[in-house]
Amino acid sequence: RNSGRGLRLDETLEQMQQGSLMRKVKSKSWKKQRYLELQDDCMTVWHKSKKTGHTKYTFSISDVETVREGHQSEVLQSLAEEFPPEHCFTVVFHGRRGNLDLIAGSPEEAQCWVRGLRRLVEIVTKMDQQEQMDQYPSAGLKADKNRDGRMSFKEVRQLLKMMNMDMNEDHALWLFQVTECTHASASGTLEGEEFVLFYKALTQRDEVLGVFRAFSRDGKKLTLLEFVDFLQQEQLERENTQELAMELMARYEPSETARARHVLSVDGFLLYLRSPEGSIFNPAHGTLYQDMTQPLCHYFISSSHNTYLLEDQLRGQSSIEGYIRAQPPASIQTRTSDMMMITENLISSYKRKGSPDPKGPSPRPRLIGSRRQIGGPVGEGLARLGSHHLRLPPGNAFARHNAGQLTRIYPSGLRTDSSNYDPQEMWNVGCQLVALNVQTAGAEMDLSDGLFRQNGRCGYVLKPAFLRDAGTAFDPDDPRSRAEGGPWRLVISGQQLPKVANSKPSAIVDPLVRVEIHGVPADQARRETQYVENNGFNPSWGETLPFKVHVPELALVRFVVEDYDKASRNDFVAQFTLPFASLKSGYRHVHLLSKDGTAIPPSSLFVHVQITELPRPE
Repeated sequence: RNSGRGLRLDETLEQMQQGSLMRKVKSKSWKKQRYLELQDDCMTVWHKSKKTGHTKYTFSISDVETVREGHQSEVLQSLAEEFPPEHCFTVVFHGRRGNLDLIAGSPEEAQCWVRGLRRLVEIVTKMDQQEQMDQYPSAGLKADKNRDGRMSFKEVRQLLKMMNMDMNEDHALWLFQVTECTHASASGTLEGEEFVLFYKALTQRDEVLGVFRAFSRDGKKLTLLEFVDFLQQEQLERENTQELAMELMARYEPSETARARHVLSVDGFLLYLRSPEGSIFNPAHGTLYQDMTQPLCHYFISSSHNTYLLEDQLRGQSSIEGYIRAQPPASIQTRTSDMMMITENLISSYKRKGSPDPKGPSPRPRLIGSRRQIGGPVGEGLARLGSHHLRLPPGNAFARHNAGQLTRIYPSGLRTDSSNYDPQEMWNVGCQLVALNVQTAGAEMDLSDGLFRQNGRCGYVLKPAFLRDAGTAFDPDDPRSRAEGGPWRLVISGQQLPKVANSKPSAIVDPLVRVEIHGVPADQARRETQYVENNGFNPSWGETLPFKVHVPELALVRFVVEDYDKASRNDFVAQFTLPFASLKSGYRHVHLLSKDGTAIPPSSLFVHVQITELPRPE
């Protein structure tokens, strides 16, 4: 038989859906029984509490990075004498979420879950974005309480809440009745294809249709030349545009007839916009594209502090898992041999070049009480990082220093909660090793992840030319010392935003979007939209957020989605951060991440980006 999402079920998946009683372990003393079940959609695993009998969400298959067999975690290694390896396995998640260590009742049961999870992870990894979207209509089986293959309006309404959608009930009922009456059943319920039609009518992307029709003569399709016009005029694709258009049509148009005629349907257009080519992040920057032969001091270098701690500085468990979680996902990580070669080349270049600056003495750091001061002929300025005062030379002097010297910044030892400081001010003056507590999620780690998202996520980013020049005139406090970049304007709408963590099942978000610019002081800015009431599924803001950016080479752009709360602080929903230099112009999707940096498809924002260069002020 087939699963809810059309996956052919074998004995392994059927056994996982029947459920298994296992032990979830966190330490030698923390072991609790959990009855785990793979849901009918084959996309989520839930567990049943032995005490209450209540079923709770545990994890999504799309959250899983890999599954390890045996004693391949520190927790399971500590229990090696108590439980044999063939009973044990570990579910490793993307981002900074902790592992799930499980002990099955038998080797066969453990192997069943290891095989099944690995198979599902492989399938999800290969799914295109349309298939990921299609999992939501198939979730109707979960809302179909009596399993008769038909859904009443009450069951449909409950499903919409599960999907984070609380539409106007009168409108939803009208669409339900129209859909039901246009088919032969007319039984007050929707079946199979009827529900899919109702779902599509309810989730129609008006903002995408508006863009499509603006370039389509008949409003039904884009010809090759019309699609070329769109790519050139809106997406600012300048090179080999006709070849690119044909390639995108061949890749994303689902209709064979349309592909043969070299036209793009609305469905194909939407698939393109959701693809990596339609992302706000320049896919060319996802590869190793920068010069990797310069001296080590010419790079920003991804650096961590006390990464072996999983929580705070005093009570946090020490574990190599901290280092494992800090690494980029294997699918986008540069090969280890390449990384070793890059590092060796950079160190060799650094040794060859250190030689003292012939123009004069370099400022030397020295420790004065609890203050670290860079003295010498450069003068002093004062900055604060956490509870430590860091005496710094003026911006230009420190930028010159860092053009030829390595500087490492790290959190104060008094940050016992493993909190982080703002790394941006240190990057502004060219500090290379700006170390953070990577075990602590938050805006500071979002900035670090955003900066190092480029250049193949290899951990090295070439500093701008004006921060590699020992005689630079650049001063982050004086934007006129660098050529001015133009303002950029965004028109924002969104689709399928996730529920807020730990919210009630019936809760629906009231989402707003905040866009932040992090860079030199003159560029620091944030603007936000109004909130949309009771719609986390397909909210639309239709607002324009203008910014003026003076030093685009150092600017980071952070998109934040929050759930508005008039009585207290807004709840975080999702975010995405990237370098300003990696922005793609035009109509783009921002693929959102959770607080710990994990992808949460298909949650995204649909934005329009315009970058215009302004005349440089006198």
